[in-house]
Amino acid sequence: MSDGEEFCQFVTTVRQTNKQQLSHHADSVSQALASDVKEKGYLVINGRPCKIVELSKGREKVHFIGIDVFTGKKREVTVKHDANVEVPVVDRTDYQFAYLEDGFLHLIKPDGGEKTDVRVPEGEVGSMIEEYEDSGTDAIVTVLTSMEKECAIAVKEAPK
Repeated sequence: MSDGEEFCQFVTTVRQTNKQQLSHHADSVSQALASDVKEKGYLVINGRPCKIVELSKGREKVHFIGIDVFTGKKREVTVKHDANVEVPVVDRTDYQFAYLEDGFLHLIKPDGGEKTDVRVPEGEVGSMIEEYEDSGTDAIVTVLTSMEKECAIAVKEAPK
């Protein structure tokens, strides 16, 4: 696996036709002029959703430096200022943590339903989730979703 796929899994969706694939992709990104993308905004760089941390504009080109929202890896791209670029839809959702099972989080959705398709992330966030479970402390897990991928990116103690 590459680019941090060991930390986050792809959400798989069965699609029947290329038209459905294009429609689904259109739901996860939008188009913008490179000159309209702002620092602290989002941009697809090398097929990955990135948060723009720095940009520089020349007379004809824009240079973007972004951080992959899932892996933290730095990515760069330079494009013409009037080029169409892809801007990813990035959603953050807080879920009530229920329990861990077979490497997956069991989360309670805001509507009361259960979400069971998010892997326990490696690293500090995963360790903290395990600590909350071991101690029996109620916790809130933040899941970031973008471009058919999702990952638990934060955890905190639930308000009492």
